[in-house]
Amino acid sequence: MLNTYQDKEVQTENNINDNINKDFKTHLEFAGQTYLEHFVDAMKYSGKSLKASLCFFIHALIPDTFTQSGSQCIHELSEIIKEKYKVRIGQLR
Repeated sequence: MLNTYQDKEVQTENNINDNINKDFKTHLEFAGQTYLEHFVDAMKYSGKSLKASLCFFIHALIPDTFTQSGSQCIHELSEIIKEKYKVRIGQLR
C-alpha cells in the first residue's frame, strides 16, 4: 500500500512539473523571448510596479503627496505592455 501511495505521489509531482514546463515554454514562445529577455522585462515591470506601490502607500499616509504619481506609473506600464503585445500579435498574424 505504501508503494502505491508513493508511486501516485511521484506521478502527480511529475505531472505538475510537466505542466509547469509546458506552460513556461508556451509563454516564452508567445512572448517571442528567451528566458533572459523575459526576465529583464519582468524585472523592469516589477520595478515600475514597486514604484507605483510605494507612491500609493505614501499617498495613503500623507494624502497631499504623490497625488498622481502612482496612477501615472500604472498608466505608463500599461501602455508599454499594450504596445509590446500589439507588436507581438502583429508578428504572429
